[in-house]
Amino acid sequence: MAYLHRLAAACAGVGLVLGAWSALATEPEILAPGYKALNYPAPVPGTYQLPVLWSAADGQVLDDSGRLTRLHALMGDKAVVMSFIYTRCNDVNGCPLATFVLSQLQGPISADPLLKDQVRLLTLSFDPQRDTVQVISAYGQKFRDAEFDWTFLTGQSAADLAPVLVDYDQSTQLVSGGDGVISHVLRVYLIDTNKRVRNVYNTSFLHADSVISDLRTILADKSSNTPRPED
Repeated sequence: MAYLHRLAAACAGVGLVLGAWSALATEPEILAPGYKALNYPAPVPGTYQLPVLWSAADGQVLDDSGRLTRLHALMGDKAVVMSFIYTRCNDVNGCPLATFVLSQLQGPISADPLLKDQVRLLTLSFDPQRDTVQVISAYGQKFRDAEFDWTFLTGQSAADLAPVLVDYDQSTQLVSGGDGVISHVLRVYLIDTNKRVRNVYNTSFLHADSVISDLRTILADKSSNTPRPED
């Protein structure tokens, strides 16, 4: 449980898991697999294939320094793991899980010669009204290792982000009377250097060990790294 105490402490400043923490302490069995060691071996990189699911969509966003950019400007030169979150989420198996798992990727990526300098993490808030640049930047500082390539993003407005959410099949709905609670389905995307989605992780299958195996697999796959003619 030590890592969960670290997670709760890190999140206290941005209100991620405070509401769920008491339940966590007494009901650890509710935790998603991503918080624990895998109870089966992670897939061996290169022994399987990840088919192309679809082309990763573009969209206008704001990075955590307030710079207006586009998603495609953050793709293509590296493999990307991208999560959609909102910082007020109090479902421990929702947005906090996504951020926790991405944070756990940093050490293995930095230590792996194949992955080092070849992977970028993106975390995009779908709640730009509350998750301003200042909020998403402060949130990111709680989790990002120094100098690691992990960019935290938000939108100028909900209208700007709406097409992005549709393109990535990321449904969201503000809960009536929920004090900013947004109903959503957890989705984390693996995107190759040709800007193609190769895997989509949900709560049940999101685990750092599996993502690392998938990253090694697509980066070792020459077809994932050969630019398309139109590029």
